Amino acid sequence: QNESEKAIECFEKCVRIAEGVLKTNDQDFLSTLYNNLGTLYIKLDQENKANEYLHKAISLKEESNTENDILDLGHLYRKVGIIYANHLKFQEAKTYFEKAFEAYNKTLGEFDIESRTTMTLLTEVKNRIKDLQKIET
Repeated sequence: QNESEKAIECFEKCVRIAEGVLKTNDQDFLSTLYNNLGTLYIKLDQENKANEYLHKAISLKEESNTENDILDLGHLYRKVGIIYANHLKFQEAKTYFEKAFEAYNKTLGEFDIESRTTMTLLTEVKNRIKDLQKIET
């Protein structure tokens, strides 16, 4: 865990520098930093911080929206969906898994492992939502 904390410190320094010097049309590096920070925070079980950085990465990727960005967005959406599912926020998780599946389906096809894995997660979340609706009625 100490290594991860050192990595976070380094990435956060990089983010501060990058935010200060990058032009608005060169945001790919910054979104990669945000994604890496989000991933490290997930590994440290600090999902609120992870969610914050992953949403920043999503925002930058959604702006540029190239084919490579669409695939990256799929990965980011799925990570956020998992965080929401872990926090029992199933409607939010469903939204992000749907976005991830759409991105994977568009770039990789519906039979790719990324698409199928995401569809499995989406199905699980939909089942949880149905179960909760049954309990509430």
